[in-house]
Amino acid sequence: MILLIVIIFIAIVLFALDVVPADVIGIGIMVSLVVTGILTPEEGILGFGSETAIKTLGLLSILVALIGPFAALLSFTSASPGIFFAAGIAFCLTAIIL
Repeated sequence: MILLIVIIFIAIVLFALDVVPADVIGIGIMVSLVVTGILTPEEGILGFGSETAIKTLGLLSILVALIGPFAALLSFTSASPGIFFAAGIAFCLTAIIL
């Protein structure tokens, strides 16, 4: 139980510091839970076949595809209209797909 709390705490710190990409942290959490024996290997990969995981990956793919052409318009120092336009299109397509 203490090992699980330590893994969760390390994950929260890594997410907060944003040193490592979030997907790497997520896979690392899964691998560490399986290696430490908290989860069985079957339980560790159980969620990858769920409909929710597949839809989430699809939505992320749509968002990346839509924001890609507007990358030159995006400015991370201030709110750019390009990001709002791309996000609006992504939200509309998401509503249609789901």
